[in-house]
Amino acid sequence: MVEFGFSVERREIMKKVICLLVLGVVFFPAMICSAGEGQHVIIREGYIVPDGKMLLIDEITIQCTLTPPGQVDSISIPTFNALLQISTPDAAKCRESLMDGVCPIQAYSIGTGTSEETLYGFGGCDGYCPFELDVGRRTNLVAYGGDKLEGKCRLGYDPAIDGPDLFLTSRIVTGMGRLVNASKR
Repeated sequence: MVEFGFSVERREIMKKVICLLVLGVVFFPAMICSAGEGQHVIIREGYIVPDGKMLLIDEITIQCTLTPPGQVDSISIPTFNALLQISTPDAAKCRESLMDGVCPIQAYSIGTGTSEETLYGFGGCDGYCPFELDVGRRTNLVAYGGDKLEGKCRLGYDPAIDGPDLFLTSRIVTGMGRLVNASKR
């Protein structure tokens, strides 16, 4: 039987070809875009990039913790600057060696956090009353095989404190990235 100049068998073949073309147009671009994604990883404090890989850092969150060492009546919380520090412990893997063979540390600003508050009542918590501030953002940073990632916090200005000095600690709370094969540097 012939309709519209084509046999039934030929129309069935044409339907299958058109279906395959439509599927190819829909799924082929997705396959191309996902080919370079790499392996997704969660980044924590002290993460070391595996040799032969490159880490594309998509987002990172750093926690700054301010702790008075003893009894404090009040504290005015300062501004914190959160940094992502990327270091290369092995000088042989360093991309920019210094004259003395020590690799420079890269520090990237993740953000600034502040609280314009004065906190009272630190005396009732047995000397351990931390103030925590999380600073995070999306990034487009890169770390190479052997690099170590650490979170660092710096005080923007000295806090107004009624009591002894403070302890400032910092760490990477969480981060997301993708590991891809590194090209020759």
